[in-house]
Amino acid sequence: IDAELGPDGSPEKMPVYYTGSVSLGLEEDQYWLSELQVYLRSNFAEAFGATERDIAAPMHGRNKPIALGQVGIRCIHCKNEPATARGQQAVSYPSLVSGIYNSVQQMFRLHFDCCTTMLPEVK
Repeated sequence: IDAELGPDGSPEKMPVYYTGSVSLGLEEDQYWLSELQVYLRSNFAEAFGATERDIAAPMHGRNKPIALGQVGIRCIHCKNEPATARGQQAVSYPSLVSGIYNSVQQMFRLHFDCCTTMLPEVK
């Protein structure tokens, strides 16, 4: 971690955040989730840390601003498209871990059919 000088001249640590992504699918999901949820988490959605680009993207219906490094859920198929071209519910930022299930369900219900970059065989 690089240090910057604070107002009093002492070093301050810069916040560290994760900017990569990881599949939501886990091997043990098969024991706890429906077959559909297992498929969606492995082939459709990923968790990621929000970047400056993500923060700048328009988010409709969001009450709180997105924070740098905040964990979000997004469609793996259209993640590299401009935010305006991704379609409805391509990205969400659940406020609690317990909200991941609902976020994936909403993504499936509202985004699955309108994702233009998802291959037909995945659908």
